Amino acid sequence: MEISRASKSDIGKLALLQRRYMEHHVNIDDYFTFEEDMTGKWIKYMEEFLESDDNLALVALEGEKIIGYMTGSIKERTPIYKEKRVGIIGDVFVVPEKRRKGVFTGLASEMLRWMRQKGVRYVEHPISSRNDVSMSAWKSMGFEDFMVWTRRKI
Repeated sequence: MEISRASKSDIGKLALLQRRYMEHHVNIDDYFTFEEDMTGKWIKYMEEFLESDDNLALVALEGEKIIGYMTGSIKERTPIYKEKRVGIIGDVFVVPEKRRKGVFTGLASEMLRWMRQKGVRYVEHPISSRNDVSMSAWKSMGFEDFMVWTRRKI
């Protein structure tokens, strides 16, 4: 397995995994229901995402096949905080047949290395509280709960 920086030429393949990622989340909670034209919108979003030096998309490859990916960004916090910049890990998906084989750990380790090189000391990752698999994986990497987001339909 090889971990590398995603390029614009990878976006089409990543869009297929992104759809699987979204379907997984919809099965957890219909709050994540996506629009019919989600793939086209996501492709456009990723083309713009990859243009910033403060964004990174990583792919895990077996040969030519993408078996997982992870996105991350460096964000400026509200100026009231001493810690000015924080890393935010966004989407993470590993194809089911490759889970528990080091793919997630490889992606996360490389993302954390990149964020550390950018001067980031803290990294956050939003996770659905109903996603037990993801919660377990992130805790195995040393992440801990630090905040709870609540929601209500109005």
